[in-house]
Amino acid sequence: MIVLSQLGYKLRDNARILFMVSIMSAVILTASGTFYLMQVGYKLMVSNYSPYTIAFVERGLHTHEVVDPAQMADVLKENGHPITREDKLVGAEITKLKFITEDKMPHDYGHSKGFVISASEYNHNAAGLGLPTITVAQDTVILQASWMKAPQSVQGVINGVTVDYKISENVNSTIMNMTSHLFTIIMDDFAYSKLMASIPEEKQIVSYGYEVKDWESAAEAVGQVQKLVPESKKEQTHMTRASMYQDYMQNANLTLFIGLFISLLFFIAAGSLIYFKLFTELQEDQQQFRALKRIGMTLQEIRRISISQIAIVFYIPCVVGTIHALVAMKALDALMASSVWLYSFVVIGIFIIMQTFYFIIASVSYMKSINRPGPAS
Repeated sequence: MIVLSQLGYKLRDNARILFMVSIMSAVILTASGTFYLMQVGYKLMVSNYSPYTIAFVERGLHTHEVVDPAQMADVLKENGHPITREDKLVGAEITKLKFITEDKMPHDYGHSKGFVISASEYNHNAAGLGLPTITVAQDTVILQASWMKAPQSVQGVINGVTVDYKISENVNSTIMNMTSHLFTIIMDDFAYSKLMASIPEEKQIVSYGYEVKDWESAAEAVGQVQKLVPESKKEQTHMTRASMYQDYMQNANLTLFIGLFISLLFFIAAGSLIYFKLFTELQEDQQQFRALKRIGMTLQEIRRISISQIAIVFYIPCVVGTIHALVAMKALDALMASSVWLYSFVVIGIFIIMQTFYFIIASVSYMKSINRPGPAS
């Protein structure tokens, strides 16, 4: 009863301070969370778009016209980034692509090429990358093209033969870096085996993907691998993930430092407002607690009342700021098209821990001051 009665008075008396601190808390969490999530989110985004650090396409099952894998492995190992994972997809090339939409209108992608693979090969790579597997219905195919709405069918030419496939769905998961093939078409295993039996080995397409140790710092090593690729084969490679990430992080780290530094200043200002407000009311609180002692209240009970009041005043702005930040993080989650909630709660958790340290310091200092003997009456 005492806590609630005094708390109601303190909240009314400190409404402006609490409002300012709540706004500061919201700014701290939103700003630091955004800077941190943009940094972490970019790594997720570039990894989703480019599952492998190094990827290239060869024409022919046993040819190595783009780059010699053994020579590439030696270069990477010498630079401290050995290969940790290797995958490949074997399929057929489809050209003169034309997609038929629901309105029966053809959309010509004749300048682009597609890559036809089996469901089992897709699922093998997807499982290795932690992506969901798929099931392809008989007499249909699945299109992998995250930037377009699933059309009804696709037409094209494979090994000189015109084909027309019904599309059952469009998946967004990327299981191989985008090289010279803009679209991936996934067939059921039986239809795939029948198709590949009619295509000579030298005309089959093999897509290779390599992951390396500490890829985030492997831009220089990947650059040396790129020098091994003949100029005429450059379009069959995709090795830009490490360099894109490194370029982004050079700017992002400076932005993150500035953002966190400003957030820290706001945090200190917000905590100091509450801290000094407590001590401006110290004499009045001392008089109240001396009166409570006279009516038989123990020091332990007074301590519990004081800490409860301080905790509520400290954590109300924290709760308000957290709610505001979660709303902002939801918008950022939609903007980045990936789940960032785990990282949001990491930022919020760090803020609550820092606020708790501030609360403990304020509580200890306040209780020492409240227990000092007042002037003789």
